Amino acid sequence: MGPDQGIFLLHATRMVRGQLIYRDFFEFLTPGIDLVYFAFFTLFGMRAWIPNALLLLVGVTITYFVLAISKKVINGWVAYLPALMFPTLAMRTALDGTHHWYSSMFAMAGILAVIERRNPVRIAMAGTLFGLATFFTQSRGVVAALGLSAFLLWEAREKEAGWAELVKQELWLLSAFAGTLAALLAYFVWMVGLRTLVQSIVVFPALYYRADHANTFWIYMAYPPPLSAWSHIPAAAVWLFMYTLIPFVYFLFLVRYRREARALAPEQRGRLMLLNVTGIFLFLGIATAPGWTRLSSVCMPGLILMVWLISEPTRFGRAVTGLLAAVTCLITVLAPLKLQRRSMYFQEVPAGRVAWSHDYEYEVARWLQNHTQPGDFFFGGFYRDYYFPLYLQNPARVPFVVPNAYTRPDQVQDLIANLDKFRVRYVLWQPMQNRQSPGSNLQPLREYLSQTYHVVQRFSYLNEIWERNEPGAR
Repeated sequence: MGPDQGIFLLHATRMVRGQLIYRDFFEFLTPGIDLVYFAFFTLFGMRAWIPNALLLLVGVTITYFVLAISKKVINGWVAYLPALMFPTLAMRTALDGTHHWYSSMFAMAGILAVIERRNPVRIAMAGTLFGLATFFTQSRGVVAALGLSAFLLWEAREKEAGWAELVKQELWLLSAFAGTLAALLAYFVWMVGLRTLVQSIVVFPALYYRADHANTFWIYMAYPPPLSAWSHIPAAAVWLFMYTLIPFVYFLFLVRYRREARALAPEQRGRLMLLNVTGIFLFLGIATAPGWTRLSSVCMPGLILMVWLISEPTRFGRAVTGLLAAVTCLITVLAPLKLQRRSMYFQEVPAGRVAWSHDYEYEVARWLQNHTQPGDFFFGGFYRDYYFPLYLQNPARVPFVVPNAYTRPDQVQDLIANLDKFRVRYVLWQPMQNRQSPGSNLQPLREYLSQTYHVVQRFSYLNEIWERNEPGAR
C-alpha cells in the first residue's frame, strides 16, 4: 500500500461498520475517495484486491484522457508519447490509491470536454467534471475551474468577443460546478451540519494542514532516490526530470508562444493555451506542498506540452523525440522486471493475500496477526496500514498522530478517552513520537501510555508494541 492509501481504506471500513464520516471520525478532505472504497467494500467485501484494481482502472482512464488530448494538439505517432510517459515516469512511482488520482482523472476529463469547442454544453460538462474532482480533492477541482475561467477570459480577448458572451460562459461554468458540488455534499450537510463540514474541510486545512513538514513547500525535491548503486540512476533521472519539467515547461511554452503564435492556426493556439493555463492552475493547487505524488498527479498537461515543444519537424526535433521515446520504452520494459526481482513479504490476512515492501512492516503485521483477532481495537500510532488488512478497529477519531500541531489537543484527549473506553490492549508506538517538537500536543498521550501500558515487543526500525497493564484488555 502507498503511504496514504491506508487512511482511506480505514475510513471505508469504519463506514462499513456503520460510522458516519465527519461525525464519528475525522476527515479533512471531501468524501469522494472514502465513498468509492466504501461502495466497493459493500459490494464485494473488504478485500485486498479492491484498492489496487481501482488504482489500475483510474490509471488506465487517465492515460486514455492524456492520449485523447494529445491527439488534439500533436500530429503523428508522437501523440502517443505523453500517454506512454505518464504511467511510466509519473504514476508508476506514485502508486498510492489516494484522492489525488481520482480528482485528477475528473480534471483531465473536464479539459478533454472543452479542448475542441467551448459551447454551453461542453463548458457545463467541464464544470460538472470539475465539481466531481472537488468531491475528491477540494482544491483540485477549484483550481481546474479557475484555470478554465482564466482561459475563457484569454480566449474572449483573443477573439475580441463581447463581455456578454464571456459572462454567459463563466456563468455556465460556475453554475454547473457549484450545482454539482452542492448536490454531492447535500447529504453530509444534512447529516452532520454545515458548521461541522466547514470546520473539517475548510478550517482545519487552512489552519493546521501545513503544520506537518510533508505538507509544506519544503517537501519540494525532498527524498531523492538513493544513488548507492548504478541500478538506481534511472529512478534518480526520472525524479530529476519530473521536478524540472513541472512547472518550468509552462514558462517555456509561453516563451515559444510569444515567438510563434502567429504561425499557429487559431484553433491550435486555443487548445495549447487551454492546456498551459489549466496546467499552471493545477500546479498552483499543489505548489504549497509539491511532494512527489502530488506533483505526479498534476503533470499530465505538462507532459503533453513538453512533447509538443520538442516535436519539431526538424532533424534535431526528430532525434530528441526518438531518444525520449526509446528511453521511455526501455523504462517501461525494465522497471517491472526490476520490481519483480525485489524482495517482497507475502502474508495471508483476513482481507486476502497481501505483500509488504519492507521487512519492518511485515514483522509488525505478522506479530499483530498472531496476537489479535479481526474486530479487535488497536492503535497504530503513526502507522495506518495495519487496520484494513487485519480487520482491526481504530479507537481514535483520527487515523494517526504526529508530534506537531497537525494533531490537535482535542484529538489527543479523545484518543486517551477511547483507549480507556474500549480497554485497548495493544498500541504500536514509534520513539519519533516522543520528540518535543514545536507545537506538539502529544505529551498527555505519552504520559498516559507510560502509566497505563508497558513495552512487550521491540522491532527493527524503532517500532514498539505497548500492552495495557490491566487484565481483561481487548
